[in-house]
Amino acid sequence: GDRPPRHRAAALERLEDGDLARGALPLQALLLLGGLCLADGDAPRAKELFMHACRLGPSGSSWLGAGSACLALGEDEAAEECLCEANVLNNRDARVWAQLAVICARRSRLDEAKQALEQATRLELSDGRMLRALAEAMLGSGMWKEAEACARRALALGDGPGAGHLH
Repeated sequence: GDRPPRHRAAALERLEDGDLARGALPLQALLLLGGLCLADGDAPRAKELFMHACRLGPSGSSWLGAGSACLALGEDEAAEECLCEANVLNNRDARVWAQLAVICARRSRLDEAKQALEQATRLELSDGRMLRALAEAMLGSGMWKEAEACARRALALGDGPGAGHLH
């Protein structure tokens, strides 16, 4: 199970004092820690960890993490750059396509948003939180049909209030 955030924070502090400061953490540990920070809402720390992972061993996962952190920080341009790198390394990740769709919708690039959303859907995006973010971005861009489809899918996955009640 998940550890409470206070344990994560204490573990990160110990790591930053030791292994992270010396650059001795393995790539998988950086990705895991970045994901934990992002889940806990610490996007600046997550970005730092993921960018360090990108320097050590660029991968679809490290660039996706960096892009997700940048997106959480509202740094859409940097997020798009990271997500494009992730997409070059692995163009079969629905989460990358979904986040690219969010960015394109936010930036009023609606044709691109629709194409990225189609790819995420084709690749069977099943992340309820990402589907809700997509629904919000599409709604904010006036893409009503797409927003409704994303919201319905998130609800069907059993994620969020009223989950499973709309089909």
